[in-house]
Amino acid sequence: MTEPSPVSPASEETKWFEQLDKGAIQYKVPATMYWKDSSTVTVVIQGPRAGASSELAGATGSGTTKVSDRMKVAISCPDNPDEFTISPEPGTTEIQYVPADGSATWNWSVTPAYTGKSQTMVITAWVLYPGYDDKYLRQLPVYTAKIDVHVPGLGECLKKLIEGDSDYWVHYGLPGGGGFVFVSGIVLGLLKRARGKKQRTRRQASNRKT
Repeated sequence: MTEPSPVSPASEETKWFEQLDKGAIQYKVPATMYWKDSSTVTVVIQGPRAGASSELAGATGSGTTKVSDRMKVAISCPDNPDEFTISPEPGTTEIQYVPADGSATWNWSVTPAYTGKSQTMVITAWVLYPGYDDKYLRQLPVYTAKIDVHVPGLGECLKKLIEGDSDYWVHYGLPGGGGFVFVSGIVLGLLKRARGKKQRTRRQASNRKT
């Protein structure tokens, strides 16, 4: 009688991955963020039998992905890691349980460190190949999305403020926000430069008279 040949771990992993069902992934990323002002980025992964009630309201993007009962989701800015300050909001951990008939939600607080017309943020999701004692042996990437975020600079901010754009007044015009500090700091710098120029002009005029 011939003994059956053992199945290699790699083959087991491949079979496990191939039998995974697909579910929906949805995310909400503001198209415009404001310098030094935090915004919330949300990702929801739905299990293969999830109903419409678990969908993400106001989603800005979506797709399909293989789903395991535990998954890892992260957001990053790999081309320029210091473009954003990213921190998980309360209740969010990188690894979460995804029920087959429900969903899991990840929320991050994202604060732009610089202004720029097109700053790229990347959302990545992994399924976790199970190990022993609630641990996992390997994380396998199943979904990646790149999103461009616009962070207005000084010229656009001043133009929008003058035009009375309500969003810009909330984020950049009202005292207490990072944007207000940004704009007011630039304006004060311009005023100081103008005063210095006037003083130099007066001195030069006075020297010519004497």
